[in-house]
Amino acid sequence: MSLIHIKDRKTTSEFEFNEQKSSQASLLLVNEEAKFDSFSLELTVGTAWAKVFSKIQKSLIQIDSNGIRIGRHDSIVIEVAEEIHVPNNMYGILVPTGSLFLGLGILIAPAKIEPGYSGKLTLRLFNTTSEKYILKAGHKLGSAIFFPTDTTLEHATIKRERGANTPTYGRLKRSWQWLKSNPHSWVNPLLGLIGSSTVAAFITIYLTNNLISTTKKPQTESNQQSAASASASAVSSPQK
Repeated sequence: MSLIHIKDRKTTSEFEFNEQKSSQASLLLVNEEAKFDSFSLELTVGTAWAKVFSKIQKSLIQIDSNGIRIGRHDSIVIEVAEEIHVPNNMYGILVPTGSLFLGLGILIAPAKIEPGYSGKLTLRLFNTTSEKYILKAGHKLGSAIFFPTDTTLEHATIKRERGANTPTYGRLKRSWQWLKSNPHSWVNPLLGLIGSSTVAAFITIYLTNNLISTTKKPQTESNQQSAASASASAVSSPQK
């Protein structure tokens, strides 16, 4: 079975896709921003992700401009940016990319794209390393390759949608996410501030103690002179 030469079998026209989706000249429908090489469709980070994703919990969270962090030996779910519609006689497989896996050690879980699929794919990523990484919109995740099927069957459209109730982070939650994702931006300044505050406190205590000591010394000498004068007066009084 040969790979489909995607550059010759793709379209951005829904009408053209529907006209040909069961014929030998069927086309893969994609959005205009999608990128291809000769035999694969590039899949990139979209705008939504989730830490927990299952049949029960399908909500995704909006990815902001700071990106999303994948922790050490951790896994997350990311929705890709590319929207695809597969004709009735194409079958797709997801494969990782060298730049993501070999370069960063991040692996996408193998998956299939069935005939009749329509929507944006949701991929699970695994960080196989002890390093944390930030993934941002447009970062390449993997590739999809397609094969022609031996027979063409009528398939019900497999629609994948996030739904309108996708939650987003509030201001406090976004701030917390930013702090976790960008520790270098606030840890060192905070330590510097704490260090400078501690030094300033020691200096203040030292100067205050010296000022108190200096203030007490003249008062003690003055008291001693007053006592001496009183004694002298007491001695001279009987002579009078």
